[in-house]
Amino acid sequence: MTINEILTKVNELNPNQYTDAIMISWLSELEWKLVHVIFEQHDYPDEEFQERVEEFAGYTEDSINDEVLVPDEFCSLYENYLRAMIAFNNNEGIRYQNAMQMFNTNFGDYAAYYNRKNLPHSNQLSLF
Repeated sequence: MTINEILTKVNELNPNQYTDAIMISWLSELEWKLVHVIFEQHDYPDEEFQERVEEFAGYTEDSINDEVLVPDEFCSLYENYLRAMIAFNNNEGIRYQNAMQMFNTNFGDYAAYYNRKNLPHSNQLSLF
C-alpha cells in the first residue's frame, strides 16, 4: 500500500485540517519505530526487504507514492496511528484513546506475525 492510499483513506474517513506533509512525518515516525523495534531485531525475509529497511531514511512529501514497509493486510496500523495523531493534536481524548487502542492491537498483531515468520538475529554465544 502506498502512502497516498493510506492518506486518502484516512482523510475520507476522518476529515481533518492537517497537511499531507504533517501526516507523512507521522508515518515516517511510525516506520522508524517499526524499523528499530521489529525489523532490526530479526533476520530479513528477503534481500529486497532488507535493502528497503536499511535504506529507509524517512518519508517526505516526495515519498507520496512510496510503498510502506508493512504488508497490505496489516496497513490498518498506519491508519489507526494517523487517526490517533489527529485526535491527539485536536485534544480529543476519547477518540485518541480509542485510536491508540486499535493501533496498539494492530501493532501487536503485526509484531507477532513478523516474529512467527522471521527468526530473531542469532547472537553467537562463545564460551571460550
